[in-house]
Amino acid sequence: MEKLISQSEFARRKNCSKQYVSQLVRSGRITLVNGKIDPVLAEKQIQQTADPNHPKNLNKEESGNYNRVYNQAKTKILYLEGKIEKVKFELRTGLRIPIQDVEKSIFEISRLTRNAYLSLAEFYTPKFEGATTSQEQVEVIHQLNDDINEIIETSRKSTLKFVRKYQSHLTFDEVDTDE
Repeated sequence: MEKLISQSEFARRKNCSKQYVSQLVRSGRITLVNGKIDPVLAEKQIQQTADPNHPKNLNKEESGNYNRVYNQAKTKILYLEGKIEKVKFELRTGLRIPIQDVEKSIFEISRLTRNAYLSLAEFYTPKFEGATTSQEQVEVIHQLNDDINEIIETSRKSTLKFVRKYQSHLTFDEVDTDE
């Protein structure tokens, strides 16, 4: 056993503050022998209780890898924070529209198109029943075909109108296509 020394002397030898040594003693990382520190034992205790993942406690190769991974993670976090701020800015300034607004408009166009198709059956059923000759039936089919094309064209125009209105706001690079 080496000569016992005071906490102040141990701090001087370790080139750290007395308060830090006192903190190590209070936390139990260093045990005192008769109120003094055994430097050899204290060094072992400090090494045994050190955080193995702390950069100071890693060897050169591990430390370099730790720093690289840490820097990559920090860079990714900063990048994502920047993207979030950009989206917030675009929403505030009207450069981007909320997805709920897009979904609402698309739903409205789809609903109107569906209702138009459903109304065809109600409108054309009596006409088919009243058509007695094959010539009359062909005329009803042509009228039905014209109405279907008109519904498709109206739906297309509504969609184009929506796209033109929000063209500068729509970005398709981040659209989730899994649904």
